[in-house]
Amino acid sequence: MSNFLKFSIRTTQYYPKKWVLIAILLFIPVIVFLKPAYGQKSMNWTSFKWGRDTVVFNGKKALIKRSAIFLPVTFLGDARRYYLQLDLSSTANILFYELPMSVDTSRINSKPLTSNSEIKLYNINCPIQGKLGISDFKSDSSSCVLMRFKNPPSSGYYLPWGKTIIGLIGLAFFKNRELMIDFPRQQFTLASKETILPLTYRDSSLYVHLKIANNRLSVSATLGDTNFSNFFYESGNSVYDVVVSKAIWMKLTGRKGDEKDNIRLSIDSWGNKTEAIGAPIRESLKIGRWQFAAPVLYFLPEYPNLRTAYSCDGFFGNSVFFGKTIIIDIPRGRLGIMNEM
Repeated sequence: MSNFLKFSIRTTQYYPKKWVLIAILLFIPVIVFLKPAYGQKSMNWTSFKWGRDTVVFNGKKALIKRSAIFLPVTFLGDARRYYLQLDLSSTANILFYELPMSVDTSRINSKPLTSNSEIKLYNINCPIQGKLGISDFKSDSSSCVLMRFKNPPSSGYYLPWGKTIIGLIGLAFFKNRELMIDFPRQQFTLASKETILPLTYRDSSLYVHLKIANNRLSVSATLGDTNFSNFFYESGNSVYDVVVSKAIWMKLTGRKGDEKDNIRLSIDSWGNKTEAIGAPIRESLKIGRWQFAAPVLYFLPEYPNLRTAYSCDGFFGNSVFFGKTIIIDIPRGRLGIMNEM
């Protein structure tokens, strides 16, 4: 007989059953209260950095302190710590702006993989090993590329305290991994598809179907009374809440786009300027049962029809998740959204 069963029998002999029941009911909230803390401690987390960016907001320069996510990375044979921008809209495994010291430059393919008048991409013909946070990785020669500019512009992003941005890490890197991002605590962790997550995360998340469409992470979403089947998560951006086609923007805001009190944003990235016009809406962005209330809704005047320009209904940035922990589970095709623990 188990010790717990013996204890239960003894307890019911000396105390009325109703008092035992009351004690159990009082103890359950303690377990529930402790459960999130247990989940946090049982996972191995690593801090990430927010990249800062300067945009033009209604004609004036404004500093965005939480613009893009940068994950710490080290490479075998190189003692320095670098940072990679998380960009799940990029098809690359790892795209380097510069090479870590451990890479033999003679192994770079002399013939560009792709090129245009401004950019050339080269295959790196050697495996690259290292750690993303505390997780080991090894990338083969077909999955890492080096980008060279004819006239190198600025990405616009910078990290405080002089941290080195060495490139970006894209969608291909995470196809066999679960990526968990805890936005309130500014930390992340990786798990393989075989990993069993603590109950805190498995039971407390609102999961929705996640698919890869046009090399982007896409979910179904609702704005007002309009349902969309292809909204993608733009992890490289936190400036916009939600971006849609102009026709949808006009329907939901009741505006034409030329009003003087609209929000006007201008963003410069890699020498390319992107203009956006926005306005707040009363409706919520709904993804499954989860809601993000009253987002600022934007459209891009240069690309008024996102279906034509990006083959999507719209996209949302990191800002909708600032109070959440999310689980990007590509192996199982699902996105988990949790409230702050």
